[in-house]
Amino acid sequence: MLSLEKIKELGFIELKTPNGKSYYQKGINILIPYNIGWRLKFKSVHSTSYTYLESEKELNKLTNLISEFIIPLKEDNIYPYTAENVEALLNHYFNIKRGDVKWVFELKDLSLNQLEFTIKKVVEYQYFLDTYFNNTSGKTVSNYLRYGIDACFDLIDKRKDSGGRQKITSELRDLIMNN
Repeated sequence: MLSLEKIKELGFIELKTPNGKSYYQKGINILIPYNIGWRLKFKSVHSTSYTYLESEKELNKLTNLISEFIIPLKEDNIYPYTAENVEALLNHYFNIKRGDVKWVFELKDLSLNQLEFTIKKVVEYQYFLDTYFNNTSGKTVSNYLRYGIDACFDLIDKRKDSGGRQKITSELRDLIMNN
C-alpha cells in the first residue's frame, strides 16, 4: 500500500481543490486519494484519464516516466498561432483526409510549438490509431488530433466520453509517455 507519508517523502505537496478536497502534486504529477489506492493524473486535477496506483514501485515508475516526458512550454513559442502557420503544419505532417479541422485553427489553449509537438506524436503513433480507425470514417486529421491533444494536454475532451474514447486516449498517452 502506498502511504501518505511515503507520498510526502517523495516530494508531493498537499493542495486543496476549490471544494476543499485534498490532492498531492509534484511537478506535473497529481495524486488523488481513491478508495485504498491513488489516482495518478497528468497535468490537470480535472483530467478524465488517470492511472490507478497501489504501490510505491508503480508510482516511482510512472512519475519518472512522466517527468521525462518534455512538453514544450507556451512561453518558448517563437511563431504566432496563425491560420497560415497551422495550415503549414497540417500540410507538412499529414497525408490522410482532414475531416472538420476548423476547430484546430480556432484553438487558443495551445501555442504553435505545442500543436507541432502533438502533431509529431500523432504521426509517430499513427500506426496505433490506425488499428482502431483504419479504413473507417474516423481516420481523419481532426479525430487523430483530438486524441493527441487530449493525450498530451487534456484540453479537448472534458465532456463525458465513451469508454472506447477514454481507453484509446489512455493507451495513446501511455505510448507517448513511455517512448
